[in-house]
Amino acid sequence: MDSAGALSVMDCVVALSQRMAVLCTVHQPSAELFDKFNYICLLQPGGRTVYFGPVATLASHFSTEAGLPAYNPKDNLADYAITCAKTTVKPDSDALTPAAASPAKAAAPGADARKRDELDLQGAFLNSPAGRVTLSHLERGVCPPEAKAAWEHEREVLAPGGNFKVLAPFGLQFRLLLGRFVRTLLRSPDLWFGRLFANILMAFIISTCFFQLGSDQTAAQSRVSCLFLAVNFLMGSGALKLPAIFTERAVVFRERHSSMYTALPYYLARWCHDLALWAFEDLVFAIMVYFICDLNSTDNYARFGLFYLLVLLTAQLGFVQSEFFALISPSSSSAYVIQGAASTVFSLFSGFLISKSNMPIGWSWAYYVSPNRYPLTAGIQNELRGVTFTCPGGPTFPGAAPLCGLNDATALRCPVVCGEELLDGLGVETGASDEALMFGIIAVYIVGFKILGFFAFKYLEHIRR
Repeated sequence: MDSAGALSVMDCVVALSQRMAVLCTVHQPSAELFDKFNYICLLQPGGRTVYFGPVATLASHFSTEAGLPAYNPKDNLADYAITCAKTTVKPDSDALTPAAASPAKAAAPGADARKRDELDLQGAFLNSPAGRVTLSHLERGVCPPEAKAAWEHEREVLAPGGNFKVLAPFGLQFRLLLGRFVRTLLRSPDLWFGRLFANILMAFIISTCFFQLGSDQTAAQSRVSCLFLAVNFLMGSGALKLPAIFTERAVVFRERHSSMYTALPYYLARWCHDLALWAFEDLVFAIMVYFICDLNSTDNYARFGLFYLLVLLTAQLGFVQSEFFALISPSSSSAYVIQGAASTVFSLFSGFLISKSNMPIGWSWAYYVSPNRYPLTAGIQNELRGVTFTCPGGPTFPGAAPLCGLNDATALRCPVVCGEELLDGLGVETGASDEALMFGIIAVYIVGFKILGFFAFKYLEHIRR
């Protein structure tokens, strides 16, 4: 790269440094380019640090602490720094000479005198006031006391000569990774805003389609339809996380193979970070759908608490399912194909489009395997239990409704008298314990997909280099 191009690149780097830390490696910078830097870490041949501090005090350090000739303002400061770093013996004059910068290696009659005149630039820096301040800052900032104690404990636990590829223990890795995910979100919240917007948009669509459901016969089936759409969206919303997974894949591959962290703390820290975001998004979705659609408000809105828990678990189930599909897929294209096909099949056999009683015997197993079935079942159980329906001006006929407490076979009744009767017609259990069982099965699905996803994350590597 020519000097003009290098200067243009550095201007961009300086602009970036206003909001993030930037590290650059330079070898022979021009005076204009070197002037862009605030701090410099100067290394001597062999990798020894001879200066680490502000560029503004570099020249005075070498002339004052190391006893080298003073810097001439007419010269390039970068050239002066490089010459100082290569100097290993005290010069005989007030100017740095090639002999001082590159002393002869062969033994000479004056070897003892030369040994007395050898320069220890690293020692001079470490013993200088600036060096002591730098070391204290590094000790306090780069290696906090709790991190240092954890690392020392880890070294004591490991046998001598053991595996020191990863020094930080699990807890420290988890905390640092979780903090990194939070900072990344604060710097680039676009993806999260996109997911939040999708939740609000879908909640608005569902709420306006099923606005203020009443207690008539139409509302009975509409409540089931409303929950079917909500469950399908929440199960499919996990696909919104796929772009982030594939964007991070190459970075995670490099960092794991560099032993920056192990698989488990990264996997759990990512899940905890995402869970906090999903909790807020799902709360917004639940409030909009529940209250605008006027869903079951019995038990002093205790049903809303169960509805929110169901929304949260369903969104998590959709997320871990999509995450698993992404982790076993070699590319984003194949992941989207698997996600789309699975969502269609799981929705088909959830018990809404085809009721359990109408499913062919050969496909009845799919009803029990479908993850969509359990959130939908728990949702309609929570919504329909204890609800009564009317049919003002509508058709009535004589007959009993034992599930609704109507035992008189001669009394006129509506086609659907109560929610329990509708649940029975859908082939859904009506007891509260059955609803708790559905919540438990959803949790088992979440944990199962998460465990499978972890093994896929740890052992499947779709990137080879």
